Amino acid sequence: MKYYLLLLIFCFSCTDKKAEKNEEIVAIAETSESKTNDVEESPKEKIIDKFDLEAIPNGNFPNEVKIVNLRKTLDKDSITTGFYTIDFYRNGKKIDSHPIQIEYRETQGEWYFNQSLGEETDQSNKCFLIIGNGYAACGYSHKKALFYLSENGAQLIQTWDSMLDSGFGNYMDFIPKSSNGKIISFVSRSVEASPEDAITENGDGNVLVSYADSTYNFIENNRWKKKLLTPKGKIYREEKITEKKYFEVK
Repeated sequence: MKYYLLLLIFCFSCTDKKAEKNEEIVAIAETSESKTNDVEESPKEKIIDKFDLEAIPNGNFPNEVKIVNLRKTLDKDSITTGFYTIDFYRNGKKIDSHPIQIEYRETQGEWYFNQSLGEETDQSNKCFLIIGNGYAACGYSHKKALFYLSENGAQLIQTWDSMLDSGFGNYMDFIPKSSNGKIISFVSRSVEASPEDAITENGDGNVLVSYADSTYNFIENNRWKKKLLTPKGKIYREEKITEKKYFEVK
């Protein structure tokens, strides 16, 4: 339950509906080769967090996740990199594992999760799992990763960074398409939003919103594949909308 409490505290600290909508879901940076010097290394794996997953009907899916701390490094800019694995278990037996690394300066963030593809997704579909790590307060960067659960384990679909402050900032948006209560495809896109002027009480102020990296995700032979729809790293659309529309829960 502490994961849900942490997530609730984070959402309420940002006090807006858009934060609740987009920041319930969570992610993490993929492992890359380290160019730092080890300052701390554990002789054995250390489980630092774990949580149970909700049951998925009609399948023998993973039902537990454990976060394992492997080691830490420190670079010349005082950035600490923690190396972890996210291990997936079924009935006490490890069936899959994914290496993950998290960067931070002073305080290591908390781990949290959401077993869905966002609030607009049919909550009966629990095959999607978003795991995140970050300091539970507005204005701090969070690392997040999206997994797809199956009887074979967990496929890592996508990773990203996100940061919200009073509902504004950058995050990932998911637009799923369902058939017979099951997600068969979805579009993901990076969103960045900022107020044009000071936030107003009546919601008439304007919000500048930009979109980038629109990606079509589709499933084939029980594996998710992706196709980039817009030039990578480039804004493909910008719009100005009212605060009321921006914070509106659709």
